[in-house]
Amino acid sequence: MSFGPPSKSPYVKDGRTFVRVTSVIGICDKSGPLMHWAAKMERQKALEIIARQPMEPYDAKEFEVLMGEQFAYRQASEEAAGIGRVVHAACEADMKGLPIPAFGRPEEEAAFQSYLNWKAQSDVSDAKCEVELYHDRLGYAGRADCIARINGVLTLLDFKTSNNLYPENKLQVAAYADAARENGYDIQAGLLLLIPKTEGNKFQTQAMSQDDLADGMLGFLAALSLYKHMHKEPKPRRAKA
Repeated sequence: MSFGPPSKSPYVKDGRTFVRVTSVIGICDKSGPLMHWAAKMERQKALEIIARQPMEPYDAKEFEVLMGEQFAYRQASEEAAGIGRVVHAACEADMKGLPIPAFGRPEEEAAFQSYLNWKAQSDVSDAKCEVELYHDRLGYAGRADCIARINGVLTLLDFKTSNNLYPENKLQVAAYADAARENGYDIQAGLLLLIPKTEGNKFQTQAMSQDDLADGMLGFLAALSLYKHMHKEPKPRRAKA
């Protein structure tokens, strides 16, 4: 058997292409919250520039140069993604019982500590991380962060290094859980772990019961249907007689 996708390409197993779960989830519209956040980042950068030189008059072109070529929200997004990758790797290493990677920023260490605080209050056993799952019947695949027994219940876990949970996060967990069942795992629950990347935001958990997973799967199936419709090959047009 040949398994595994390179980077963001589709998963392939035995010559069959499987759509990525994250690609399906990606069609969910998140523009509303992100637009507000992007505007906030730009405003914050502008205020920082004005604070450094409060008495300086700026014309439009000069101020644009000071703002820089890279949009502030893109820089902030890249920094946040870097923190997320480090914290995610640390959580995975801890679940596997491996040495924890070194942290380069206080935010990374604080985020990881919030995860350790949760784990200390939970009975976690039989953990398997980065579990590659193929749903042969529905034609999608993905890599679940972790499958473990939490307080005796076989649970599919998803680590979210973010400051908020979004409705589509539940769809992703439900999709992985259903694929895990197709692969022989008797998943009884889902669990989202929200690990904050910025000071002032709290570590949160979002448990998903069997009913929650079933409801989330309905949403994922709707998204999957839309994704396939949007990406299907167009039918060739008949030549006019």
